[in-house]
Amino acid sequence: LASARKSMQGSAQSLDQLFSGFFGGKSSEMEPIAEAEMYIAIVFSCQELPDLKKLHDLEPDKPIVFFNLKLDTQRGDLGLPAFPPKSLHYDFLSKVKPTYLLRTRAYSKSLTKPPYIVNYQGAQFRVYPGHYQSLLDVGSGRYRQVDKSAARLPLGDFKEKLTSAMQLNEGENKVASFFRRGYKTRTWWEDDKSFQLEASKNWRT
Repeated sequence: LASARKSMQGSAQSLDQLFSGFFGGKSSEMEPIAEAEMYIAIVFSCQELPDLKKLHDLEPDKPIVFFNLKLDTQRGDLGLPAFPPKSLHYDFLSKVKPTYLLRTRAYSKSLTKPPYIVNYQGAQFRVYPGHYQSLLDVGSGRYRQVDKSAARLPLGDFKEKLTSAMQLNEGENKVASFFRRGYKTRTWWEDDKSFQLEASKNWRT
């Protein structure tokens, strides 16, 4: 996409414009490449994601491949000062379908008896058009599938699948479960209320 984007430095008319461009006040200009059959986005910061939306708006029928852009991390910055608004997810990023996903997470749980602390980890894994799998790390580089679903699980639900597979929540009452999980178990883009604002459900199916 380097040839599709005009350099921010080259298009800045003043030092003030250049400075604001680096901090979200001015995005780069995008020019489609007529000969290209698709675009592959390799390195894009959160502030630069609106450039991809502009390119999509200019050529809506031409595919854009998001190559390891870590969109879950990027989504967490949306809505913060000097970052794009959350509407970027609703209007554009929600259309991006994960064709290969490997999302690893590590957790720990305190116990009232030895070993007192249990560390465990796993991964969300998906190869399109297959299901989203919840995998528990059983050591020696091996994983055991503990759940699969057609829709992508919120991160809090994925953690619960691993916790249940480890049998770490057996005998736990509702109060203990609440304090272990916390009040908020989903990110804002994983919340059911956010689903009503999405232009597409591709990002989670």
